[in-house]
Amino acid sequence: MANSLEGKSILITGAGKGIGRATALRSAEVGMKIGAFSRSEEDLLSLKQAVKPFSNSIITTAGNIAIESDVNSFVQNASTAFQSIDVLINNAGVYNYAPIEEYTEQQWDDMIATNLKGVFLITKAVVPIMKKQGHGHIIMISSTLGKIGMAERTAYCTSKFGIVGFSKALSEELRPHNIKVTIVYPGFVNTHIFSDLPAQEQTSLPSRTAMTQPETVADMLLNTLKQPHNTLIEEIDFSSWG
Repeated sequence: MANSLEGKSILITGAGKGIGRATALRSAEVGMKIGAFSRSEEDLLSLKQAVKPFSNSIITTAGNIAIESDVNSFVQNASTAFQSIDVLINNAGVYNYAPIEEYTEQQWDDMIATNLKGVFLITKAVVPIMKKQGHGHIIMISSTLGKIGMAERTAYCTSKFGIVGFSKALSEELRPHNIKVTIVYPGFVNTHIFSDLPAQEQTSLPSRTAMTQPETVADMLLNTLKQPHNTLIEEIDFSSWG
């Protein structure tokens, strides 16, 4: 039996690394058409090479998720190339931490712009297309810190809690249009975010091998997309175990 995702189109933000890259590769393996968005042209070129053995149905755009013109250009190019947008994975994000009195205004603005405004911009661009075609599925990557607070992560928690509120309201808005919304709350995932932390911070983390691997998350996302039309996995909440 043909895979239920074969031939469908998927847009992935933050596709150059981590969960986004792993999801792009898994999507290619099952025959999906991929639109990949990332800040890094180098990462996108690497992704294209990695996808080649499975599929040539990939378009890439290097840009800033918080700039509307970059986002709109990406969505328009993907829509033209694929003639549909079946899935959007809102994955792009940045992470930093500091005591509240040490946060600069620029650090705060950059975090909210990438993690929250970017979700709004690309969702706004994609929804009219999904409404017109009569279906779609939007997956939002939040965090366990979208449910609980953590000291010195005020900006990050704010952005991830914001994604949850946005997603829950959006789900009610889009339900009549046959568009599903799923929120994902990852715990520790072995990505570059943790590699970039200072050594002192890394000592308090689980080992990289103990963390959930990006490929495992990608498998969860694709399994969610494979559910029957009348089934919606509203939330996926997971953590490393063992």
